[in-house]
Amino acid sequence: MTARDVSEALARARTAGEALRARPAEQVLDLLAAAVDRLADPSSAIRTAFADELPEATGFSPETVREGLTRALGAWNGDALRDLVERELGRDAFRGRGPRAVGGFATTATILAGALPMPTLLDLLAPLVLRSPVVAKPSQHDPITAGRFRRDLADADPELGAAVEIVAFPSDDADCVAALLEADCVLVTGSDATVTAVTARVAPPRRVVTHGHKLSIAAVGLQAEPDVAERIARDVALWDQLGCLSPIAVYAVGGAELAEALADALAEAEAHCPRGRVPPEAANAAVSEADQARMRGARVWADTAGRFTVVREADTHWRPAPLHRFVRVHPVPDIASLIDALRPLGPFLAGAALEGFGPATRELSLACAGLGASRICAPGRMQEPPLSWCRGNRGVLTPLARFTDLD
Repeated sequence: MTARDVSEALARARTAGEALRARPAEQVLDLLAAAVDRLADPSSAIRTAFADELPEATGFSPETVREGLTRALGAWNGDALRDLVERELGRDAFRGRGPRAVGGFATTATILAGALPMPTLLDLLAPLVLRSPVVAKPSQHDPITAGRFRRDLADADPELGAAVEIVAFPSDDADCVAALLEADCVLVTGSDATVTAVTARVAPPRRVVTHGHKLSIAAVGLQAEPDVAERIARDVALWDQLGCLSPIAVYAVGGAELAEALADALAEAEAHCPRGRVPPEAANAAVSEADQARMRGARVWADTAGRFTVVREADTHWRPAPLHRFVRVHPVPDIASLIDALRPLGPFLAGAALEGFGPATRELSLACAGLGASRICAPGRMQEPPLSWCRGNRGVLTPLARFTDLD
């Protein structure tokens, strides 16, 4: 694909957007709500395509894809999308009535990242709700989701499908990137380096909405249920710990035995949700980090094939996270120490799974929220955020919307 191809895709999207905005907002919303219902239906054509195609394309095992989609999309439905519109945009404004007008941009470019399908789906869906056409650059780790979603929309309504253009090109193709960034609004997901580089190239008055590097943790208190390790293992195993809501560290108050229980639970998870492909550099990093842990006296649990690793650290010092089911368990004496340990992670904290703190749970939840966490829940539910999850402490639709007060 050349820069000219990207520019032509942007021009087609702009024209498609004019047709989309000529339709009633409620009509477009109904079409998108029906699309979300299809995503939530395990027997739909798009879900069948995901189950068939994502494992090979992304490297996840078929079992992980099926289980991950079932849990993640279980709370997605058309009514949830309508509720999201009501909550963030307001009924009257969305329908063109009342003292405030709301709409999207003439074009929205989305630079997608990662291998999980849900963020991609949401980054395509949100601009369309605002009747803004989308030109999407797929993630190199997931070349399937964006195209399949576009096809699903086109099959249901060709005009809506035409409002999504897919442009695939190498990330280092500066001319193609420049052409894509001519869109009126740019939504970029990726590493902090990617976000910084893209942001620096977008000229005002274009809007830039970013989702950079994030991570999640779990924290376990003395009153945790006996199966807490099993539920944490589920959060870790789903999507092979590659999502921003996958815990990469567990902070345990008085839970010296939690690390061994977590290792046993990850071994059991491997039986029904096998780990997928692992890049050689990630596998080498896991071996190196485990060896370093042993050298400093930490206890390490790892199966012979290296399919999971649990390290019981002696302190709360932050160390690299190789991912792919590599978890550190840190001891903390009390909630105050736990909050202190999490404070350096605040700018990167996406979620916290909390259990066992009794009446102090709300205090800890608010402290995590104050540090920056945008999802707080019980262990075992991290990978099931609602459609309205305020990823990055922001709304789903409002960052991409333009509001006007009509006085």
